[in-house]
Amino acid sequence: MATFSIKCPHCLRDNTSFTVAGSRLHAAKKQGFNSVETFATCNACRRGICATVQVSYPAVAIELETTAVLLVTGPHLLVGEWLPRPPLPDIPDHLPASVAKAYTEAEQLRIAGFRGPAGNAYRRALESALKEVDPDLKGSLYARIEKLTETGLLTKNLRDFAHRIRNLGNEASHETPIVEDDEIDSLAIFTKLFLMYQFTLPGMLPVRAAE
Repeated sequence: MATFSIKCPHCLRDNTSFTVAGSRLHAAKKQGFNSVETFATCNACRRGICATVQVSYPAVAIELETTAVLLVTGPHLLVGEWLPRPPLPDIPDHLPASVAKAYTEAEQLRIAGFRGPAGNAYRRALESALKEVDPDLKGSLYARIEKLTETGLLTKNLRDFAHRIRNLGNEASHETPIVEDDEIDSLAIFTKLFLMYQFTLPGMLPVRAAE
């Protein structure tokens, strides 16, 4: 059976082995290259991916699930993109460097399945964002959010987003009770929306010439 190694988009193991479990020709078999839809499973988590592979027949047998071959692009094999792709951090545009760094770390931890550290990291992203709004602000995170709202630097809607991030981040960092994946996903969404309203949307506005 054909095998190969790539990063698994499901369990996220790097350079893990896959085994071809099934293949099907797109059209009738012919001499030369044939398009073969190919399904393979991760040897670690047993979940699947697929790609279109161009197989040169008769140099390589079409039935990849029963052919002992290393499935990599070469003279007789052209391997297309394996789908689904591994997830990547979803970083909004126009973030200050410190905010982007903190949010990227949070996204990487969430994708890797580290719920508690991800919760802490999203909270740090919020704290970094508030520091960008007012570098001199002191006090607890709750007090800083309220102060920025009182001074008009945060709208009431953004205040609500910020408190939701603060509360979810606290829950995730303690994991009491156990924080579920959908709660971490909610934390990621709330944090992203806060950052987009605070930085991305204003950054998309054209710079007005001095009047």
